[in-house]
Amino acid sequence: MSTASEIVAGLQALGVANGMNLVVQSSLSSLGHVEGGADVVIDALLEALGPTGTLVMPTFTFPPDPVFDPVATRSGTGLIPKTFRERSGVLRSLHPTHSVAAFGPQARHFVDGHPAATALGVDSPLHRLALAGGYVLLLGVQHTSDAMIHVGEAVARVPYLDLPYSDDFNVSIPIRLPDGGEIVVPPSENPGCSINFNVVEEPLRRRGEIRYGRIAEADSQLVRATDVIEAVGELIRENPAALLCDIDWCPFCPRARKLIN
Repeated sequence: MSTASEIVAGLQALGVANGMNLVVQSSLSSLGHVEGGADVVIDALLEALGPTGTLVMPTFTFPPDPVFDPVATRSGTGLIPKTFRERSGVLRSLHPTHSVAAFGPQARHFVDGHPAATALGVDSPLHRLALAGGYVLLLGVQHTSDAMIHVGEAVARVPYLDLPYSDDFNVSIPIRLPDGGEIVVPPSENPGCSINFNVVEEPLRRRGEIRYGRIAEADSQLVRATDVIEAVGELIRENPAALLCDIDWCPFCPRARKLIN
């Protein structure tokens, strides 16, 4: 069983520091039994970041709901982000499929204006975090869960950038605003498949840009967000299909390859 103090120590040993802007992709089960569950993990992250750090977590919705409500709409990215977004003071960006939750001094800057940006593209919350010197923490997950790679695809302008993942995402979705009004967000640069995203790890590791460690029972990685984006750009320049999977039944990658070829 792991305690909050043990998790804080593991985060600090990995390199999570006071004042850091940090996006966390996580698996609670990978940590083993944590006394206090998801709330204790969140408390540990906030303690490691300190009052000047900002914590961000993806709260994506797959498939999208008919109407996006930032308070009521579910998130499909695990129990830690769900628990985080439900906390008092946590902000959730207004994007119907790829919202994020944020807490800290930079939270408002990161989440504001998301409907006017693309899901995970230029000027999205994760792109803003990267430009602010932020880091990616993979807490018990691999780069197949690393949404910053999608930001890298957008920055690199991959040939399949405007291809919807599936018909479920090729729709305009209303967003319920805090004042009771609604705006409608059309589909734009919705991210595709991530099955092959572990290919990004090798160039990052080769350049010594990943810090590896174990937090509780979870094998974890810490990497600067801009390093992820640059590694994606390098791979795409060498091979525009580098991030696409080879699975025949994938709803996205076979269609994306046709746009490249």
